Amino acid sequence: AVQQAREAARRTQCKNNLKQIGLALHNYHDVARMFPPASIYTYPNWHPPGTQASNYSWIMMILPYFDQAPLYNSIDTTRPLWGQQLNGQEIASTLISGLICPSDSGYGRGNRHGIGWTNYAASEGYDWHRRDGHRINGLFEIMTPLAIKDVTDGTSNTIAVGEVTAHGYQSGPIRTAASGTPRRGNAGVFRSALMATHSNHDLNIQPILAPDGTPWTTGSGWWRSSPYAFQPTFIAAYGMNSNWPGPSSPHIGGIQVLLADGSVRFLSENLDMG
Repeated sequence: AVQQAREAARRTQCKNNLKQIGLALHNYHDVARMFPPASIYTYPNWHPPGTQASNYSWIMMILPYFDQAPLYNSIDTTRPLWGQQLNGQEIASTLISGLICPSDSGYGRGNRHGIGWTNYAASEGYDWHRRDGHRINGLFEIMTPLAIKDVTDGTSNTIAVGEVTAHGYQSGPIRTAASGTPRRGNAGVFRSALMATHSNHDLNIQPILAPDGTPWTTGSGWWRSSPYAFQPTFIAAYGMNSNWPGPSSPHIGGIQVLLADGSVRFLSENLDMG
């Protein structure tokens, strides 16, 4: 009973974290008239030689509306985030309590590879591939900001942000839920918070610059060794608790999601993901 009560309190805190993220996203939208893109990358083919890597995540862009204005103001957005420091600490390694689910054992208060992690990822829609003739069908696209007017299914029917466990899941088939097993140790895939780290050959606009400014093309693998860092997004092709690209949660029976209207809902893992 004590354990259940503690988990209920942690789940309530997680729900509040998502609500605060939703408030920050809508405040950002009020000012910019759009939501932030999933991430901002630097493509050498699109920029003059010598351009520095950007690699900023959507979370970094909403920091001023998430009670983190001093942290945001310390970032020089004309330079790569990787290597920038605040009070002697790498900014990219910053851990923000409001971005971590208290039910997730994660990595303690530390980080991996000097990269701060989060339990909340934005929805890219069904998958992450750009195709000729149409956009990705999620609220957060790489390099492409969307607005409320683009949410054609309605903001109360569209997931904006969902939970992801620090280590992720594995072996679950596509379009299934609750079919995977938790990754352990160095087999994990975590979501970086402020810095958009990318790999897994999923960006089919190439080449891009890695966060440290080095060239990075399709087939080059993950930017850092395991456990691997991925930008704070997920895709719905993999249902909850199936495989690492999809959403996942330490809460029993499903996950909590933030809808585009700012509300938070608990989704059962028994949903028919297909």
